[in-house]
Formats: sequence, C-alpha cells, structure tokens
Amino acid sequence: RSSDSAADALLKRVEQKDDFHSKRMRCVTNPDRALETLGPYARLEVVIQCAKDLLPRESWIGQMTLDPCVEVFLDDLELETEEKSAKQTWVVRGTTRPVWKHPLYVDVLSPSSMVRFQVYDDQVVQKVEMGFVEICVGDIPYDTKISGWFEVRFQDNLKKTSVQRYASHCAMREDEVGMAAADIGQKTSSDPRDAKSASSVSSSAVPVDLRARRQVTERALLKTKTYIHSFSHACAGSASSGVSRELDRGNAGELFLQLRLVKVVSGIDSTFALALDMPAPKSYGDYVLEEEGQKVRKSLDLQEVVDTFSVVKIRLWEDCICCIYYYVRYIATWQQPLISLPIFLGACATCIHAYWATIVVPGTVGCLLSLNGWGTLRGKMTRGGLNAPFTQDGFRQAARWRKTGEMAQYMKRIVEDDLSGSVQDMPQLRRYARVVFRDGVPVCTFEDLKAILRRLGEKEEIVKLDTHADLNFNKGDLVIVDHHKNATVVGFGSDGKILITYDFDKHTPDDPKAEAASDGVKKSTQTTPTSPSRELPVDPVRLRHRQTIKRYQAWLLPTSIRNSMADAMEQIEKIERSALYPALHFLTQVVTWNGRKCISGLIVVTSLLLFALAIRTETVYEHDSDDDTRSLEEWGAVTVITLMRNVDNIILFILVFLVFVFNAKWFNVFASSLKVLSRLGQKRKAPDLWKFYREDEQMEKAMEALNLNGGDWPDFGKLAKLPDSLRGAMASVPDLQKVQAKIRSIKGLENFKLVDPTHPSNQTSSATAPAK
Repeated sequence: RSSDSAADALLKRVEQKDDFHSKRMRCVTNPDRALETLGPYARLEVVIQCAKDLLPRESWIGQMTLDPCVEVFLDDLELETEEKSAKQTWVVRGTTRPVWKHPLYVDVLSPSSMVRFQVYDDQVVQKVEMGFVEICVGDIPYDTKISGWFEVRFQDNLKKTSVQRYASHCAMREDEVGMAAADIGQKTSSDPRDAKSASSVSSSAVPVDLRARRQVTERALLKTKTYIHSFSHACAGSASSGVSRELDRGNAGELFLQLRLVKVVSGIDSTFALALDMPAPKSYGDYVLEEEGQKVRKSLDLQEVVDTFSVVKIRLWEDCICCIYYYVRYIATWQQPLISLPIFLGACATCIHAYWATIVVPGTVGCLLSLNGWGTLRGKMTRGGLNAPFTQDGFRQAARWRKTGEMAQYMKRIVEDDLSGSVQDMPQLRRYARVVFRDGVPVCTFEDLKAILRRLGEKEEIVKLDTHADLNFNKGDLVIVDHHKNATVVGFGSDGKILITYDFDKHTPDDPKAEAASDGVKKSTQTTPTSPSRELPVDPVRLRHRQTIKRYQAWLLPTSIRNSMADAMEQIEKIERSALYPALHFLTQVVTWNGRKCISGLIVVTSLLLFALAIRTETVYEHDSDDDTRSLEEWGAVTVITLMRNVDNIILFILVFLVFVFNAKWFNVFASSLKVLSRLGQKRKAPDLWKFYREDEQMEKAMEALNLNGGDWPDFGKLAKLPDSLRGAMASVPDLQKVQAKIRSIKGLENFKLVDPTHPSNQTSSATAPAK
C-alpha cells in the first residue's frame, strides 16, 4: 500500500503543469511544448443554468421523454479533471426542460481554443449524444458576463472540424436553415407536372449544412410520427402535450448559459499566450458514428460520396491529367507544325548551350499561353477520346486524332456516362469505332452515333443499356449539366426548357454570368451565384441523369466497406481544405483564360518581355570586355543575364534556407513574435458575432431568483424559492408531489419524473408578468 501511495504521489507530481508566469518564455521558444506543459493563462467561468425544448426520445411506454445532462469539452477533449462534477452536470430524469444551475470552469491556455457543450441522454445502457453548442474562447471579451440562450445543434452536424462548424453556426442559426429548406421544398412541390412527391426532392439542392443536419427522408418519417402522436392525443381528449412542437423544429433545443472569461495571470503574461495556437482540430469527416452490435459503423451520405468521386473524376482526371496528356501529345506528334517546329528548335538550342534556356523558356511559355486564349485551338490540343464532351464538337475532337483506340474510348464513355450502360464486348465495339470516321472527320452526326449505340444495346451482346436512362425528367431528379456541373431539376419552363439549380458551393458554374447569359436569363440581384434557390432554364439536350443512391442501398453495404469509403471521403476533404485544391483551380483558370484573363495577359506580356530582354542581353553582352570599358547598358545586360543563368542556384539556396533556418530555435522566437504582434489589438466580438445566441433578461432574473441549495434534482422542488411573480400562476396547480408518488408506486416507473411547473421556461408570458 505504501508503494502504491508513493506511485500515486509521483504520478500526481508528474502530471502537475508548470506555472505560466515562471515559464512564459516557452510560449515563444517552443509553442507546441508550451501547450502540453504550461498551466492556464485564463479561466472560463461557466454556469449551465437550464435548457428547453431539447430533442426528446420515445420511451418504452410510448412517452416522449429525455434524461439530459451536459458535458464540457475543450478542443474536442474531455477536461483534465477527475471530478465528474467539474466537467458535467448531473442527470435530470424525464424532462426536456431541465434546470441544473451547475457552475464549473474551464482552464484556457490557447486564446483560440474551442469549447463544446455536449448534451447527452443518459439512457439505461449508455449515454446518447443529442446535440451540442460550440464557442470560440478568442471571441469572448475579458471580464464580461454573457448570459442567454444558445441554440443546440443536431448531433448529425458534428462533422468536419470545430473551426468549420463554429464558422457556419456563427453565420446562420439552425432554425433559419430549416426555414430556408421549407421554402425550397414548398417551391419544388408547386408544379402540377411533378410526377414525384415533395419528399423525393434530393437534399443536394440545399446547402451542405442543411444536408448534414438532417436527411429529407428522416424529416418525413419524423413528421409522420408527430401526426400520429397528435391524433392519438386528440382522440384521447387531451392536449397534444407539445409533441408537434417537440419534433417539428429546426434545432435540438436551447441551453441557457452564463459565461465569463477572466485572466489568471497579468496582462504582460497573457500577451505571451497570443503565440499559442489551439491543437490541431479533430476532423469528424462527413459522417457520424453509429453503434451496430459490437462494430462502429461510420454513417455518411452515399449520394454525396458518389457525387464527390464524380467531380474528382471529371476535374482531376478529365480536365487536368487528360488535358495535359493531350496537350503534350499534340505538340510531340506534330499535329500543327507551326507550333511544334519552334518548340523543337528551341529544345535543340538548349541542348547545345544550356544557358540559352533563359531565352527559350520565357518565349515558349508566352507563346503557348497566348495560344491557349484561342478557345477553338485549345479544344483541339486538350481534348480526345478520354475527355471530349458529348457533343458534335467533341465527336470531331475524338476523330481528329485518327486513332481507332481514341474513338473506342469515346464511344465507351458515351455508353457509360451518357446512356447509363456498360460495354460487354470491347473488341466488337472497336469494330464499329473504326468505321464511324474517315481521315479524321466523322462520317455521321453525334446523334446518329448515339442511335447506333442504342441499336447495339438492343442485342445486349456488345452494349447493355439502362432502359430507364431516357425517361423524361421530373422534379427532384439529380442531373449533370454539360458533363461537368451537378444540378437538381426544380421545375419546367414554358418554352420547353427545364429549370435547374446547381448544387451548392462545389459544383456551381465557373462563370455564373456567362451561364445565365447563355441560357437567356438575366442574373437576379437578390441571389448569389452559390444560392440554391437560383433557378436557371437549361435545354434538355444538355442534361443527363446522374447515378442516384437509394437509402436502402446504403444500408446494404457491409460495415467494413462503408468505413473505408468514409475514410476515403475524409482524405478527399483534407485535400479540398488544403492549398492544393485552390491552387490547382487558380492555375486552371489562368491557363485557360477563364475568369483570370488579366493575370493570364500579364504572364504573357512578362514572358515575352523576358524573352526580348534575354535576346538583347545576349547581343549586347561581351564576355571579353573589361569592367571599366562597359557602358551602362552593358552593365544592365550583365546583371540580368547573370541572374537568369543562376536561377537554379537561387532555388537551391531557398531550399537550404527552408531546411535549416525554419527549424532553428531562434526562428521559432522570430515567428512567434510576429504572431503575437499580428494578434495584438484583435477585437473580441462576442456575443454580437453569434447568430446562435439571444439574450433573455427576464429568464436571467428568474434564474437568479431560484435558490438551489442542493445538487440532487428530486430535492429541487422543495428547496427552490419560487419568485413572487409566479405564485399566482401556481395557485391552481394540483399537488404534483402526490401525483408523482402514485406514479412511482407503479412497477417499472420508480424513476418517472413529471415536468416541473416551477421551471421558469414552463411559465407563459402572462404567468410571469407581475400581478397588478
């Protein structure tokens, strides 16, 4: 026993963190280590007062109930304390409007830390996560009390990182998103030509946050359940008990919190804390965890998975890798001698004299980039059987290569991507591919080519087609526009065109103004390009159905495969959040003169100027001239050509600098000092920044009037001091303690708890008003 106590004492001493004041320099010399070893610089004082309208569950006796408690997390981790009451409230049984008035505090070391209030339902077997609220400590002013209602988000929104979740919640409340969804759903179900119900409208037509919050199918089932409960209460002659209000809403309830951030060190010491960043936030991906027996099942939107992989295939493979392949191949195979010959001569000159690359490279870059501005020529150089569009021009681009393999690949893509079929016999398909063009020119139209493939599909020996691929479009159908942009059908125009909305954010057109102009629509001044409610009429020939995943198909997948897909989605999200994805998109716009024409033109002019300057320096520069006899122009030529010939040395020096200097201790001090200077004077904008917060002075006064002397909920009704303004409303209330005692005497209902009428949030506005 003595050895165990000594080990416990040693462990306690080892876990004890260093004093912030004495070791404050560690914040600038080794910030990562400071996060792990230093004590707090500030303390967030929290009082979890109460909650209302929490998302209930149906008990085994059919009653909508909840056993809620709240636990606090710092940077997605539990608070470092052994006392349970120091990091979570006690459990309140049988109510969706609990009162805790539970004080605790959170030690803060990084000014940008994220605090999460996680609401649990303490069931018999385990605690079930019901919703959460997240705030950033860096937005809370010091020594300022913030008290009010904080909106609880649905647990399905615990995705991606805390920084992303917090930013989206600050921009819009959950119930506001729900109202936007209702408007969209109402609009999509108003056309009599709709052959499907409103519940069939895909959730991809609404923002990503809404799709993450709740699937449309789940909402329909939940509302059906609400109507059944309301009908049963009406038949029983009783009130609906607020079941409809509990289920049909846009959030998981609200928490009434009191916050106050205070410094525990001096003002100078707190300045050192500005050098600390919060730990890398945990990414939950685009899925939530569900328990399935003994296995953990990663639940995700498989329709979003299919759409994401389709976008990656189009934008990374077809629009990037294949374009580069055909571009190089076009030059190397001398498809246009006027382009290939100068590049060939420049490469030969560089092989003779390596320093001539300072002339060849700028000239080649400037000329090729200027040629890319010619859209017709760019299409010829970058399109072939692997990525040509499904149009007559795409048919010509595939035939222009004069290769049967290119045409076979093009026909295979038409079968798989445009006709929703599959190729059964590729060698037989090549037989037809070699006869549909002659001398690089198609012998038929693109529609004739599709008719040939449909005829082959009737035999189902060479090609097998989906019989439902050519059905008319209905509202809610998931489509792809011009083989590049994902969209959803939302209506039908009077001129035979189909109204569509582009999917949110990722798949919007590169140039919305041009898109609207091509469709003959004037852009609305009240909608943004990424607004899901912005409708555009599109010719049906530009649309095709895209693969749709049914809900039951998702649950048929084994857990191992589902988890692997979730992990792959998480990796794709990391790439999209990194600088690679925006950089690749920016480079594509510059090279193709699409949206970045000023930058493209500037690069062309700069490259041609460098080309001319390099030629001039070669003609002016004399190797044998003395320094004293050189003119000013010769000095300029010598300087420029010396720099251009030592570009490789400059790049090597930068790499060496990055390797050796960025890891030096003195550079950490320099970088941390710059970080502190950049963060000095930043305003803390809470609670004005929080859309999910609303102040309630009346509720605050009511909570202050409650005198909770004990921590046990069953004693709260006896120990609570009822405000005078509420006594009149309580006069007609029966003795609920006797009623509850009778209910608890029934076997199986020992822990049953009636709703407490003394809770201030259960009072009506008239009841809480002072008696006249």
